[in-house]
Amino acid sequence: MDKGLSLIEVLLVLALAMVLGSAIIPRVLGTRIALNEATAITNLRIISSAQETYSSTYPKIGYADRLDRLAFDCSQQTCKPTPEHACLIECMFVKPGIAKDGYFYSLSLAEGDTQVPRTHYVVATAPAAVHKDGERSFCAMEDGKVRYAAGDRKPVASVTWSGCRALSFLP
Repeated sequence: MDKGLSLIEVLLVLALAMVLGSAIIPRVLGTRIALNEATAITNLRIISSAQETYSSTYPKIGYADRLDRLAFDCSQQTCKPTPEHACLIECMFVKPGIAKDGYFYSLSLAEGDTQVPRTHYVVATAPAAVHKDGERSFCAMEDGKVRYAAGDRKPVASVTWSGCRALSFLP
């Protein structure tokens, strides 16, 4: 009577596990990338909506020039809206060097838009690690339309208004 598996049976089980693993792991990673990208697009739309609210709340200022102006002040228990911290988005978007759901975020004004009220902005997001967290970078401007660049390795803070304007719209 046998009390265990033979070496060949163990090797067959390991080979089968490796084949199944090699088929499943890329799908799981692809699902994670798709989820991160969908979240990044949604977050861009949230930030764009916050920009519209900020602009209508503070019409003499126009659009916010930095993400932290739209955000809650993370050091405070409650948030009282001001032009410095409008309490429109969560503060995780503005923590330097910290990715939110695999993406970094940046907000800047259009080149030369230094007068108030500010009328042009670009909000951009890029994956923390291309091919791991996401495949595409995204941006949006005051028109609210999300644009994308596939496999873009530019730092998120370097995306300009004119650079975003030149990109393709999401389908």
